[in-house]
Parts: sequence; structure tokens; C-alpha cells
Amino acid sequence: PAHTLPSLKRLLPDFTLEEAGFEQQYRLMRLALEASRDELIVIEGEALRRSPAAVVEGYCRRVGLSFLPESLRWQAGLVADWRRWEDWHGDVAASTEIRPPSASREPGRPEGVNLDVYASCLDYYEKMIELGGLSRG
Repeated sequence: PAHTLPSLKRLLPDFTLEEAGFEQQYRLMRLALEASRDELIVIEGEALRRSPAAVVEGYCRRVGLSFLPESLRWQAGLVADWRRWEDWHGDVAASTEIRPPSASREPGRPEGVNLDVYASCLDYYEKMIELGGLSRG
């Protein structure tokens, strides 16, 4: 939430907890766990950005897919379904690979984001990390 909520705020200055989507994502994870005997596989975004090949290769191995290193590079361009949210997806549309996190990205409560919304999103985020059997850090 410390990194995603400021991005959302740029597009929706008065966004709500519901629009942030953390609670809904947590509920979907719970439903997936209840509906399946399979293990829930969770990929933490910052880990993916730090080590894309290792994370994707590990995911592929766990789900029985062949890892294709070439899948980690693509041509820049805006996907048609993203046009409505072009401002949101601008950086991704201009990219050709998964980039590492910026060294200047410090965790903590983001400036200008409602404290109650941030606290609630952080709580759901931590629950998702726990459901996925991941540790933070």
C-alpha cells in the first residue's frame, strides 16, 4: 500500500478503501483457499521486481509450466484494454521488462493518503502475505 496508494491517488484523488481493492483481493484469496485443495501461490510484487527471473522460474516450477526466459521481455506499447486507465499504465506501457524497485522507495505511510484507508490496506496486505506463507522484507 505504501507504493500503490500514491499511484492511485494521482488518478483518483478521493479514492475510497473499496476502490483501493486490498480488501477485495484478500477476500478472493480466502475464497480460493476455501474452494481448492491446492496450495495458494502468492508472488509479492517487490520480490518480483528485485529478482524477476528467479521468481517467475519458481512460480513456473510450482505450477508445472516450462520457464521461458524470453517471457521477461516484451515490446513497449499500450494494451488495448488499458486505454481507459492509460495514465495509470503509462510506465508499464513504455517498459520492455520488469524493472527493479527504485532505491529511493522507502516503506512507510505515504504522504497525502488518508491514514485510516492506509492502515486498513496495510492490514489486508499483511493478511495476504500471511495467507501466501510469505515473510515481509
